[in-house]
Amino acid sequence: ILALRMYPADRIDTIGGNTITLYRSGTLMFPPGVYRLAANTLLIVADMGHTFQGAGSRRFTNANYGRTTLLITGASSGYGIQFYRNGARSAQFRDIDICYESSSFTGHLIDCIDAPVLKFYNCYLGTYGITGGTRVHTAAALLRLTYDEDVTLQDCTLDGAVLGVFSDD
Repeated sequence: ILALRMYPADRIDTIGGNTITLYRSGTLMFPPGVYRLAANTLLIVADMGHTFQGAGSRRFTNANYGRTTLLITGASSGYGIQFYRNGARSAQFRDIDICYESSSFTGHLIDCIDAPVLKFYNCYLGTYGITGGTRVHTAAALLRLTYDEDVTLQDCTLDGAVLGVFSDD
């Protein structure tokens, strides 16, 4: 992610907030595979326009896994991936599964705090398990928005949580 940073610019972090340095970001490519991320570790704060590009999502079927999965691991009531404020605006996910691994995850899978513009294309958000005891519904929400301006979900499936989308603004 750091290697993708280009064109630094100083901007206001949020209305009435401090000035921060943010960067135009690029595309982080994930070939086929399962990429394990510990909960509460992937925090995006200064990478505007970051894209997570996978090699294929399961989308509308629970009969098989996607070709590329970002798998949130560990116990947490916090977040899987967080976009925080103006420096993390304009993020997108394409052709990828974003899942949590077990019932010990009770937080928000994607947590978007005051970061406008979030887009998902051909994605699956939810439980990693497919059937029986591996398919859980313990995440508080798959997508939490506190600034719900310009959010797009196109050809996506949200499955396996207390709430699919939680807008607390």
